[in-house]
Amino acid sequence: MMKYYLVRSKTGAILFAKGCDIISHIHIDSSIIDPAQVLSVMKDNQVAPEHLQNVYDDLIADFAKIK
Repeated sequence: MMKYYLVRSKTGAILFAKGCDIISHIHIDSSIIDPAQVLSVMKDNQVAPEHLQNVYDDLIADFAKIK
């Protein structure tokens, strides 16, 4: 089972993901996208820790298309 943790900072947030023996993290720029939204997408899709950065990059690209 995947576990996700969001730690907020002044410049955004850091999202940690843990699955089995793998722990990964990414920095989320809150001026671009809401960290809670990223956390929700990761949880809903059970994104593996090793894929966090790729999924985040795709979210940013999709978000830029909407604006």
